[in-house]
Amino acid sequence: MSVLKNNSLFFSILPIIISFTFLACDSRGNEGSVESNESIDEQIVNYELKNIIFRKKESQEMVTLPVEVPPMKDYAIGLSKKNKVENFGMLFNFREETKYQGFSMKNTKFNLSIAFINANKTIIDIQEMKAFHNEIYISKYPFQYAIEAPAEWFLINEINIGDSVTIP
Repeated sequence: MSVLKNNSLFFSILPIIISFTFLACDSRGNEGSVESNESIDEQIVNYELKNIIFRKKESQEMVTLPVEVPPMKDYAIGLSKKNKVENFGMLFNFREETKYQGFSMKNTKFNLSIAFINANKTIIDIQEMKAFHNEIYISKYPFQYAIEAPAEWFLINEINIGDSVTIP
C-alpha cells in the first residue's frame, strides 16, 4: 500500500515538475533570440558605437562620425544587414597595412562612401560604393583602416584625401 501512495504522489507532482522545467527553458531562450520567422542570417546586429574624429588638413576643423566596430569575423557582413545608415558608419581595422583587401556591396541595400586610411591615420583614398553592385572596391594604396559612411558623407562634410583621423 505504501508503494501505491508513493507512486500516486509521484504521478501527481510530475506534471508540475514538467511545467516548471518547460517554463524555465522557455524563459532562458528568449533573451536575445530571433523571432521564429526570422533566421539568424537576417538578424540585425548592433555593435558598440565609437566616435571617429576627422581633422581637416587645410582648416584643422574637426568632424565626428559615430561608427560601429564589428569583430573581424563579421567584416564580410559589414553594413549589409542594415536597412539604412544615416548618422553612423563602420570601422574596419586590419591590424597592418594591406593593399589587397576589397569591399563588396553585393548584398547592401543602400549606397555608401568609404575612406581608406593608412597606418599613419591619414586618408589615402575615398570612393563611392553603389548598392547591390558586384564590383569589388579596392584602395589605390595600401591601407590599415577603412571607414564606411552614408553615401557622400565625406563629400558633404568636406573630408578629403590627406585629412587625418583619430581612431579610438
